[in-house]
Amino acid sequence: MIFSDLHAHTNFCDGKNSPEEMVRSAIEKGLKRIGLVVHSYTDFDKTYCVTIDGEKAFKKEMARLKTEYKDKIEVLCGVEQDVF
Repeated sequence: MIFSDLHAHTNFCDGKNSPEEMVRSAIEKGLKRIGLVVHSYTDFDKTYCVTIDGEKAFKKEMARLKTEYKDKIEVLCGVEQDVF
């Protein structure tokens, strides 16, 4: 079994920690894979979702973390599509 968490939110939406803090914590806990996710932008309720510019920044940061930590953990990036 591969010790993983495939659905964790960061401070790009309704989480409290930065993506890098989440990745480092996952490594410390022995995870082999982590999937960090943002809630997609919704114009009628902006209290929990990523902003339009924030989604671009999130994807850029995730690409950086994937490269920087590639020898320690697999980093996956996701956008949770909220449909109403």
